[in-house]
Amino acid sequence: MKKRLLAALLTGIVVTGVVGCGQETEDGVTQVTIGIREDLYPTSYIDEEGNPSGYDVEIAKLIDEALPEYEFVYDAVSQENLLMGLESGQYVAGFAGYFWNEEREQKYLFPEENIGGSIVGIITTKEHSDLTGFEDIVDQGLTVTPLGGTSGNYGVIKEYNEAHPDKQIELEVTDWKTDAEGFQWVLDGRYDVCVAENSRFEKIKEAIDTNDELVFIPVTAIKTWTLFNKEQTDLQQKYDTILKQLKEDGTLSTLSEEYFGTDILQYTEE
Repeated sequence: MKKRLLAALLTGIVVTGVVGCGQETEDGVTQVTIGIREDLYPTSYIDEEGNPSGYDVEIAKLIDEALPEYEFVYDAVSQENLLMGLESGQYVAGFAGYFWNEEREQKYLFPEENIGGSIVGIITTKEHSDLTGFEDIVDQGLTVTPLGGTSGNYGVIKEYNEAHPDKQIELEVTDWKTDAEGFQWVLDGRYDVCVAENSRFEKIKEAIDTNDELVFIPVTAIKTWTLFNKEQTDLQQKYDTILKQLKEDGTLSTLSEEYFGTDILQYTEE
């Protein structure tokens, strides 16, 4: 085997000698730590057997195999710890389906190639299943659950409002919340709709929607990226070259079908 695959999970396990900026092993390979999410199904998570899994993680493994000079070690952590570790240099990169925003642009290095995307749409009850887009929310006077100001979904609504000055969606900005909270607020009648990605819709619906009331109405898609520590320009450039090849040979489309049930690249590649 060209190289071994290590999975270092932050569950009290300390991996001696592994640092984000890279440490050369006995065989001359540079070992670097990759941050992934522990619970972002189906993008970046730990499966039932305790292994790093998900769409982004499988791509990370393919890139690792294409770079004989590197060995990737995976740490599965929370969203907050991953971003903090990425900024500090504990991780060289974060494979966790990140959306672009201005704050992240300042702190992290974005590659040229997006890794995929998320279909974004309207989560609502069957009562409002006739909705076809964001303009209908305004026309029908419906309320939208609050969104975190740094979330990709907030960026989608912000972009919509900028393009539709006469049909603005009134949106409350709040601290980051889980999608499950927003879905539950819709079920409870506290709000009429929630703007969210489809990737986690079925899993959350299965857990909380016992009466089969929630529906997902696709509207648009937003690109997702791997984030790199600002110092990792060389690794980022190699990543871009390999990721482009994986897109061109159809590998990413196949993985997308496996994890999302659709070829997300049809929405994100211009």
